[in-house]
Amino acid sequence: MSASVNGQASAVADSVFCVECGCEGLLSTGRTVGVAEPDLADAPVMACTECLDSYAFCGVGGVPADWPGNAETRSRRACCPAG
Repeated sequence: MSASVNGQASAVADSVFCVECGCEGLLSTGRTVGVAEPDLADAPVMACTECLDSYAFCGVGGVPADWPGNAETRSRRACCPAG
């Protein structure tokens, strides 16, 4: 599957689902999900199509670093990474 962020084609996983509601994610940008940091406004994110605050930043090529989740989930991941 491929998508486009800021006019650049990106290869993304076939299906990425929100950990909060189970809906499929959509490739988007930090600006569309309301990220406050200006340097992250154009960063690719995988955002839930239903939950307004569920997203995960993407790495190189638009591949999500994790499953989309809300602010609490993202905070817990930052505090206690898996591995």
